[in-house]
Amino acid sequence: MVRQKGRNTKNRHRYVVSVMDWYVNVSFNDYDFIRLIDGEEFEESIYVVLEGRITSTTSKKCKRYMQAKVSIHSSDVWYNKEMLRDEQHTIGKMEIVKAYSCLEKEDTLYIRVSVPMKSYENIRDYLTYKGKALISLIGTELNWRKGEIYTLEFGKLSNVSL
Repeated sequence: MVRQKGRNTKNRHRYVVSVMDWYVNVSFNDYDFIRLIDGEEFEESIYVVLEGRITSTTSKKCKRYMQAKVSIHSSDVWYNKEMLRDEQHTIGKMEIVKAYSCLEKEDTLYIRVSVPMKSYENIRDYLTYKGKALISLIGTELNWRKGEIYTLEFGKLSNVSL
């Protein structure tokens, strides 16, 4: 009998992040000292970081109004459908960084998501126009402060105040 690949739906949890600030992080030649033999001129890394707080969640291991940072990267893997179906069922990862780690003043949920280039440009244009957003993420339960993300949705920011 053929067994279908599928996600375990009972372990899905929703994380809703209210974004109040955002910025773009750009870096060039991060690994230039490693790639001395390569003939390429440079390698760039551009991603959008959205800062906000979790307004609601179904997870028991994440607190409401916890600080959250969503990092959105553009990726070309989306254009190869066979690779997407076979190898990549998640679009991102998440991790809670504790306050005593000296990176943040309070516990923070870091979320890293990869999206297609066209979606990345649309998200950046929307944030330039509006400045605020409401993001709904569906992923796994946090296990040892780490988890995976399956879907990313932008919604209307209405009656959400922190």
